[in-house]
Amino acid sequence: MVSHRRPKPRPGPERAARPDDTTNDPGISFIFPALVSALGTILAASAVSSLAQRSGRETVWADGGTETAVELASGNEYPARRVDRSELPKLANKQFAPPEGLTAWQGGIVYADAVRPAHLVAWLFERAVAGEVEIEGEGRDLTLRLNKVDSTEEQETLSRLFAGSDTIKLGSYDASFASRWEELEDQLTSWYKDSPYWDSGSQKRKVVTRWLGYPLAALGVVLTAFGAILVDFGPGCLIAVAIGAILFGGGSAMVIRSWELRTRTPEGSDLWIRTESFRHYLGSLDRADVQTAVQQNKVGEYTAWAIALGETSRWSKTIAEVDEVKGSEIGVSAADNETEAADGAVAADAAVAEAAGVAARGNAHSESETFAPNVVGLRATG
Repeated sequence: MVSHRRPKPRPGPERAARPDDTTNDPGISFIFPALVSALGTILAASAVSSLAQRSGRETVWADGGTETAVELASGNEYPARRVDRSELPKLANKQFAPPEGLTAWQGGIVYADAVRPAHLVAWLFERAVAGEVEIEGEGRDLTLRLNKVDSTEEQETLSRLFAGSDTIKLGSYDASFASRWEELEDQLTSWYKDSPYWDSGSQKRKVVTRWLGYPLAALGVVLTAFGAILVDFGPGCLIAVAIGAILFGGGSAMVIRSWELRTRTPEGSDLWIRTESFRHYLGSLDRADVQTAVQQNKVGEYTAWAIALGETSRWSKTIAEVDEVKGSEIGVSAADNETEAADGAVAADAAVAEAAGVAARGNAHSESETFAPNVVGLRATG
């Protein structure tokens, strides 16, 4: 019997190892859209920000705005030029008096380009300096007392603030006072919006730019998300990511940087420069300067400006060193000595701001860093 061996199958050629297929790797699919999105957002935001900065340049008189107001008052025309906002402080020097035609609260608004709580306090302090209001009390336990004076626009505002009463107690929340304090803020805001010191056309551009930015940014988010999800279906989706990123970056920059489009008129820029110059002066006063201010009965006026411009800290330190500041212009009842009277005069803004903030909002709303408990009663006698 013949036996047959079954032949062994010949081994076939080894199959080459198949390289990994990375087309569907979620890591790779995410990286490319993320890079495109980041690059598009950064480039668009940078371009829009640069354009906003250029469009928001301030207009100043060609000579820097030192003697232009006199020339304009005489009917002469004056050339103007555009400068970056960062250049305005460089045009300021030291001016020994506040800008003519502006009150302290108005100067503060012109300088800050906004209405802030300190400006309301400056308005109230100016009423005290004018003798229309007396501030009595200690710490947060302050009382405003209305004096009867000739009818003025400020007096009418005070009458509404006092709501038919002769006194207002501060330091604890008062819903009625809060409402009237907000009305005062609205009044100052109305002056800010209607002031001739800002270009009305620039305000319109600011509003339009901001409201166009919102839908563009939202559309950019939608396109970016859509393209990123469907990026595996083709390069067209990556293009959608890029367009969406550009819309999002540009739109967001339009919203964030739109404030730069609101610019001042040449007169407004001139007043800003003069206000900054006077702020420098307040911050650099020495004993002799303060003594001169006392002799000229300017302590109350300068204090109001220090409040409005946020210079109360340096101003109070300077004036506290001068013993000659008496209560002839601003008196502090029950003060132990003349130095305490000076301290009380310039620190009163902190007490009023804090007490008014508590009465209007239920919490301290002061621009000052510290509360002044040593104020035992402030009045202005002119």
